[in-house]
Amino acid sequence: MAAWMIVLFFTVIAALPSSAIQLTKHQSKTISMIYPQSWGFFSKDPREDSLNIYPLTPGEKLRWPNNSLKNVIGLNRYGRTQGIELGLMLEKLPPKEKWKDYTAGQDIKNTTFLKVKNESPSPTLKGKMIITYERITPWAWSKHTKTKRTIKKFIGVDVN
Repeated sequence: MAAWMIVLFFTVIAALPSSAIQLTKHQSKTISMIYPQSWGFFSKDPREDSLNIYPLTPGEKLRWPNNSLKNVIGLNRYGRTQGIELGLMLEKLPPKEKWKDYTAGQDIKNTTFLKVKNESPSPTLKGKMIITYERITPWAWSKHTKTKRTIKKFIGVDVN
């Protein structure tokens, strides 16, 4: 147990830009050989825009996020497959198709819908939907705004 604590200690120290405890170049190099990605592997930019889907076909439901109670805190993989399907569909979009910029109050349901085929073996996403890129409100400001996400761009798709 003590050995693991020492390894953890040295990996944290090596990841810090500067601290009171300095590692030698040899120690830093050894740690970077063991953990080449450092702690960056575990993190994601919290201000990165996120994808979302708004199904317009009655009866279509999303099972996102995967760690919600309706997905038994991640044990049910149904919601995870929808994210994979979305990624596959976005990859199939022609590069000339332009995402439309969103302005507050705009009715995004009245847009043109691009025909897209869901090539998943067991498709769960079907019908007309709006795919959006959304900016998440930073946690520090979340108490001061009603909206937790702001739509930045969108595109309409009709999934077969």
